[in-house]
Amino acid sequence: MKKLNIILADDHPAIISGLRTLAEQLPGVDVVGHARDSTSLVEMLRRLHCDVIVTDYAMPGGRFGDGLLLLEFLQRRYPDVVVIVYTAIDNPALLDAMHKRGARAVFSKIEPPEKVAAAIRAVAEGTPPSDSRAKSPTSTAKHSREPVASGFDTLTKLEAEVVRLYVSGLTIDEIAELRHRSKQTISAQKQSAKRKLNIARDIDLIHYVKESGFATLSGATTAPAPYPPDGV
Repeated sequence: MKKLNIILADDHPAIISGLRTLAEQLPGVDVVGHARDSTSLVEMLRRLHCDVIVTDYAMPGGRFGDGLLLLEFLQRRYPDVVVIVYTAIDNPALLDAMHKRGARAVFSKIEPPEKVAAAIRAVAEGTPPSDSRAKSPTSTAKHSREPVASGFDTLTKLEAEVVRLYVSGLTIDEIAELRHRSKQTISAQKQSAKRKLNIARDIDLIHYVKESGFATLSGATTAPAPYPPDGV
């Protein structure tokens, strides 16, 4: 088993503490640092030798972003470092996108952290880390759109159209003007769509839609037929 230097990245101290305790019990594993945002993570990577990063998906506030943006940066700048994501995200398109951007394994925070420790052990033993979610979203994304489409099928026609227009680049005010509805109504429809898709942040909504190809559905967004005003 080769020696591994590990950096843990999460903005929740309790998560860091739990992962550190588990990782330090593994033979040949040395936790060389922990970060609470992408700024401190990248600073450590510049100073320290690192073999494995265990990181949360959402760590707002860092200079290098978080989520897919951070994964893309790590894949480009540190291609030899194994990245394991430990996240509350449970969204097929986003999970698939994490793997496409270099995550070797993705684990849910509702799962025992011992699974993360097992993945670290696999890296130390020279075998690829695996997770219970890598095969499912990746394989279904390549061979079938059904899991993604079923998520969009939960949206009403108005919610789906608001999401599509928003991802195309229009602001809430612009969509409201286009649809002859109040901006409060448009904002509420966007929030309802996010809840149904189990997405918390606007940036994740954008990535989800673009990964699924939903922005190409339902025709052009430039000249849709207007809906009646609110209350009609």
